[in-house]
Amino acid sequence: NAVLLSDRPQFDDQLDLNEWAITVAISRAVALALEFIFTGGGDLLERADQQLRYAALIASSGSHAAWWWIVRLLRLMLRDLGNASPWHVLPPLLGPSSPEVVGRYVRLLAFAERPIAELWTSQRAALPLALESGNRGAVINLRTSAGKTRVAELAILQTLTADPTARVFYLAPFRSLALEVEQTLSATFSWLGHSVSHL
Repeated sequence: NAVLLSDRPQFDDQLDLNEWAITVAISRAVALALEFIFTGGGDLLERADQQLRYAALIASSGSHAAWWWIVRLLRLMLRDLGNASPWHVLPPLLGPSSPEVVGRYVRLLAFAERPIAELWTSQRAALPLALESGNRGAVINLRTSAGKTRVAELAILQTLTADPTARVFYLAPFRSLALEVEQTLSATFSWLGHSVSHL
């Protein structure tokens, strides 16, 4: 905001002007990427990449090697964000009848206390197995903190989207883990109109 909402300063030196232009382009790209995280707007990441291409052009023609590398890394990060975003990953898995539910769910993730903007590689690999409608059951074996609860949460979301009156049981081996899972699932499903409790 400090960059995008301020007036354009006057420059006597071309290098200072170049740096200001690069900073503005990067700021616009980041603002567009944030808007994508919150809304899933289809062309936002492409527009962000265009801003970064402008910044790279200025950096390479103005001999700003450090800025060129920063821009290059940001472009790679935004490409990964697009591929790993719940806006991209979930619609094909949850089906065409759930765009409103997917939108509400992804916005919940984006505006959470600890925002979620992407699904990890381990989660993306496990989701087709967990959400395949033909599977009557599945075993997903991931290491600790690799995202099993998020995968289970999405399987629950799929079930409740198909049948809002369904009851879902999540078994946990320890009372402390059951309480933790209850808090995690409550943070999501209470906002989607479903209650969560532990036994």
